[in-house]
Amino acid sequence: MPLPVLGAAAQFLLSNGARAAIKKFGSKAINMAKKELKKRDSAIDDMARTTNKGVDRGKHLTKGQKAGFEKRRETGRQNRLAQERSIGPQKSDAFNPPVEDVSLRFGKGGGVRGSGKATKGTRACKMVTMKGS
Repeated sequence: MPLPVLGAAAQFLLSNGARAAIKKFGSKAINMAKKELKKRDSAIDDMARTTNKGVDRGKHLTKGQKAGFEKRRETGRQNRLAQERSIGPQKSDAFNPPVEDVSLRFGKGGGVRGSGKATKGTRACKMVTMKGS
């Protein structure tokens, strides 16, 4: 199969999927295109391996740092659970058991711009209506 057609088949395969590509180019051309794509991907992977040879791709933390992170996470979890227990029992504990590791309180947000009267030195927010609503 000529090389330009093989490239077009590979491009069509990547963008539209195998079924549509087989309908348009035939199964033999698609199998050849898959082989070429596999060769290209392996060549890219080989280049990445040789280029990034000196790059450390993992284990950036020491054991002490990992232990510290785990300890802080566990103490934070214990504090959250104690805070949730201090809220008091819910109305129907039998049907709504407390969920572990989920904070039940939400922080209060600030004011929204344009929700009140504009004070001196600020301009009022322009309300925009959405089309079609």
